[in-house]
Amino acid sequence: MKLYVLLIHPLYGNETEQRIFHPGEELPVSLTYLSSYLELKGIANDILDLRVEHSPDLALRERIAEKKPLAVGITTSTAGIEKAAKLANQVKAINSQIVTIIGGWHASALPEETLRKYPSFDYAIHGEGEIALANLVTCLEGGGSPDELRGLAFRAGDTVQVNVREKLIDNLDEIPFPARHKVPIFRYRPKPGTRNYLRLPSTGILIGRGCPYRCLFCYKGVWGQVVRFRSPENVLEELEMCIDRYGIRDFRFYDDAITLPRWDLRGFCETMIAKRLDINWNCWSRVNDVDEDKLRLMKAAGCYHIKFGIEFGTEKALKLARKGATLDQARRAVALAKKVGLECKGSFIFGIPGETIEDCHETLNFALEVSPHFATFYAFDPIPGSPFHERIAHGEIDPTRDMLPQKITQGLADRAYKTFYFRPTFIIHRLKSLMAHPKREGLMLFSGVVMAASYLLKKITKTIIVAFKKNWKKTKLDASHDLSLTSGRTKSSKEKAIREIDFIIALIGLILSLPLMVLIATIIKIDSPGPVIYKQTRVGKERRGNGYYTLRNGGDFSQDRRKEDRGRPITFYKFRTMVVNAKERFPDLYRYQYTPEQLNSLVFKVPDDPRLTHFGKHLRKTTLDELPNLINVLKGDASLVGPRPEIPEMIKYYEGWQRKKFQIKPGITGLAQVNGRGLLRFKEYVEYDVELVENYSLWIYFNVILKTIKVTLLRIGAF
Repeated sequence: MKLYVLLIHPLYGNETEQRIFHPGEELPVSLTYLSSYLELKGIANDILDLRVEHSPDLALRERIAEKKPLAVGITTSTAGIEKAAKLANQVKAINSQIVTIIGGWHASALPEETLRKYPSFDYAIHGEGEIALANLVTCLEGGGSPDELRGLAFRAGDTVQVNVREKLIDNLDEIPFPARHKVPIFRYRPKPGTRNYLRLPSTGILIGRGCPYRCLFCYKGVWGQVVRFRSPENVLEELEMCIDRYGIRDFRFYDDAITLPRWDLRGFCETMIAKRLDINWNCWSRVNDVDEDKLRLMKAAGCYHIKFGIEFGTEKALKLARKGATLDQARRAVALAKKVGLECKGSFIFGIPGETIEDCHETLNFALEVSPHFATFYAFDPIPGSPFHERIAHGEIDPTRDMLPQKITQGLADRAYKTFYFRPTFIIHRLKSLMAHPKREGLMLFSGVVMAASYLLKKITKTIIVAFKKNWKKTKLDASHDLSLTSGRTKSSKEKAIREIDFIIALIGLILSLPLMVLIATIIKIDSPGPVIYKQTRVGKERRGNGYYTLRNGGDFSQDRRKEDRGRPITFYKFRTMVVNAKERFPDLYRYQYTPEQLNSLVFKVPDDPRLTHFGKHLRKTTLDELPNLINVLKGDASLVGPRPEIPEMIKYYEGWQRKKFQIKPGITGLAQVNGRGLLRFKEYVEYDVELVENYSLWIYFNVILKTIKVTLLRIGAF
């Protein structure tokens, strides 16, 4: 058989597909390096990246039929090993004589286990792959024995033989540049929400191999801890080749150690500046490897984004993971990046061995404190080959005793995303960036939110379908039983489904209304002095929510109420429609002192309200001032449909039966809003709220949303 090798990147694994921050499709650097090295050794080869093929299965069959390869080399991480094994089975089904070779991070960490578990792989290459793969292919063509080949694992009877690793290539400058001509270079598009590119086309690049640090959650098995660098001149030559041949001026440095003192980053940056290359790039760095001068020089040389592996929010966890950095170093690194104008992202992990839930909460709090521009949050999952994984395998760490359950840590990560990205401060910052760079930030912001929406849609589809099948039947609360939404027992599937529907509708609503919100914010700033967003304390769902009620004609519900039963205070967000000193100028409108007779006729909406700004009057009439309410829905403080959120000053006027409205989350719309709204008296408003609680169902939920659209367009009760 002709000496020809087909190098394949499989489709992403399910774990990668389910991430909020899906990486998109980026250049398979490892395969392009293997390809160029094989070419150097006279071995014909091609690369097939199934991630960028319109019809992966068809592309695989056609390429094999056309080229008839001697061997197929597949690379993958642990997340994609199942897809890689499936791919090898497909290859064998097309032509059983083709030799299948697996390489990459998973095979390097677990070569023996990989061959035992996946019979579709004939060989596994562990460690650095260029020399090992070239030697294996040459051996296969000549009909030789692989017994003595370094860096190879293979079956020998009933056992798996794992040979010693191949020696590392000392001089990386001797390896040809990655074979970008072997891939459809312009199909590679990182997802904008990851911030991994600034302009297209974009490509990945390496300045070295290896990482000297010894974090226990990380695996260094392919290249090891010995760091080898390419010369700055060699890297610059590759950059200029990409510019000249492909028009690429956007680069992502994949290295762990680009900011290490051992590499001449200063000379590299100064040369780029002197050559006026007009490029943009992003990179990784440790928080203890940067200072202000270095960051300023990087920015001047085209760096726009830097990723920090912060990981934890306690000194305890940093020591447990042997991170070799401190919280103060993280604070300083993020602050310096912001100071010099570099966008930065922090990565965080929840639940390494020895961490408690309280430690994980501190990690989230620390992420909010240092507040990088972006953040990623991961539930700890032991990486094969990492020290933590080895300790678990050898029984030194008992997952049931020493680790938080995966379900809890994943829940913490999901909550962290919501908490971090739906803060008003984050949203306002992105709006400012959008105004400063509308084209760039518009695409980045829109695509990033769409990425999150796609993730959520995939995640909640099953939940919603199950909820519909099981129990989306209209139920009513009577004296003998409680509606599940207001019960103190375990949160019902209805409530969970409503929360997820709330989240996705609110997220889509924010996406669609984002340009309008930017315009409104701009006009508010021009129209009157003061903040764009008005924050007001409202009363939310009761803390205990135990489902104990007294009917309207019986007793006083408030007599047995404990402190923890009171509604939780929440901050509600709206666009500011009033003058900033309204309370001082119109104190009579803020006294909230009423007799029973006044309370019965009380209407909160004031026609020709003197507190309103000129633009505020128009906002009120269109209800657009309430668009920021969607932030409350995203945070989980409110639902789309629920009782009207009350101000604390009015709680003292509630009778026992009226307090039932606080048994579920408040809503940004409800029965009161679609049945008169600003025309209703206080008592009528509360009656509608209680009626909503007593009859809450999915049918009412969507019915209220549809009616809200109607009354908003017709401006019924809005003034």
